[in-house]
Amino acid sequence: MTILLGYALRRLLLPDPVVWAGLERLAYFVLLPALLVHSLATADLAMAATWRLVVAVLMAILLTGAAAFALRRPLGLSGPVFASLFQGATRMNAYVILGLASSLTGPAGLAMASLVLAFMAILVNFLAVVVLVRYGERGGAPEAGSAHFLKSLTGNPLILASLIGVLWNLSGAPMPSLIGAPLSFVSSAAVGVALLSVGAALELRRVFADPMIVAITCGLKLILLPAFFFVLARLLELDGQASLVGIVCCAVPVSTSAYIMAKQLGGDADLMARLVTAMNLAAMATMLPWLALVTGAG
Repeated sequence: MTILLGYALRRLLLPDPVVWAGLERLAYFVLLPALLVHSLATADLAMAATWRLVVAVLMAILLTGAAAFALRRPLGLSGPVFASLFQGATRMNAYVILGLASSLTGPAGLAMASLVLAFMAILVNFLAVVVLVRYGERGGAPEAGSAHFLKSLTGNPLILASLIGVLWNLSGAPMPSLIGAPLSFVSSAAVGVALLSVGAALELRRVFADPMIVAITCGLKLILLPAFFFVLARLLELDGQASLVGIVCCAVPVSTSAYIMAKQLGGDADLMARLVTAMNLAAMATMLPWLALVTGAG
């Protein structure tokens, strides 16, 4: 509902794109990093289930990426189209992950999701840059791809915040109230602002071109990827909370950052924009069955 509220606010009350650009930057550079630092620094990261969860999610992403590669030749996809399809099949929206994890599983689940998100961000950025450098319109410029990869990791505030939170946790140092109280206060606004921004970014007019590619990509990301995770969760004997966090991480739609990366490294940016909108809409229908299945199985 928060996503739909963001869509309505953008169309009816706050149409100025400058407003939403500012909110996105606030969420990306301040609110979400504060949430990650606070949740990871104060969480119990010693649980074996947390690390089995990380393994299950990362393996599910790799298997889905392999499935995307298997479809490239049969579908006769051009390099830039395939690069955007691959991003759509493997990238995740961190805003939605943290929002759902917080509302469905509470502080403990949010901490697990934050840790998984840190590893996911590293893996999907690596995979996206490799595929875009190889198959994008600028496929002969590996130096640019390497530079963008390093920049995407070292300059990613979510990865940096996750690293700070984990290191703080491992140090065993308590979080003084002078720091903890402001972090907690600021992070409480992160989820709402982030989800409003997701809704504001939806562009319905971009959905209807390339229906086959859009449908296949949505199937890979919203059906196959969660299915891989569901099987792996059973094999690794994840408990109910870990399985719920994992299905949230795997069943969310692609992030808008995929469009930015496609634009910078030669993917099909127009297709990527359509995938972002279509997948955010489709996920409203596909996520509830996955959540119900995992909850019932747990």
